[in-house]
Amino acid sequence: LGCGRQAALVAATLTLPDPFLQPYVRDSPADAPSDADEAAYAAESVQYYKPRLAHLSKRGDSDVLATLSLYNEWQGTLSANGSAAAAAYAHSQHASYKRLCEIEHLSRDLALRLRQARAEGGGALP
Repeated sequence: LGCGRQAALVAATLTLPDPFLQPYVRDSPADAPSDADEAAYAAESVQYYKPRLAHLSKRGDSDVLATLSLYNEWQGTLSANGSAAAAAYAHSQHASYKRLCEIEHLSRDLALRLRQARAEGGGALP
């Protein structure tokens, strides 16, 4: 079928924590915004989630598909412009560069294991 790499990528995405970062949450009363700052805080929170919402709208309302969209764009940036540009892209998307690298590493490892299992089993899936 030729979809082993894609299956490994989906498996890695489901296995590892979400690469999208979460905004800082104010836990103590001292950190709580005043009434005047509440609207600014809400606007900042909405802006934080805009990249994730953009990826959701590209691929459908699924966290896995949004992560795959992010990963594919990050991978394209990494391949074309190198790791510094890929790190900047991840930062602009409020995503973890480290987590995207982990998805890449795990998906490659899973795809390799799948190919090895096919070779040992005479082409049959495990």
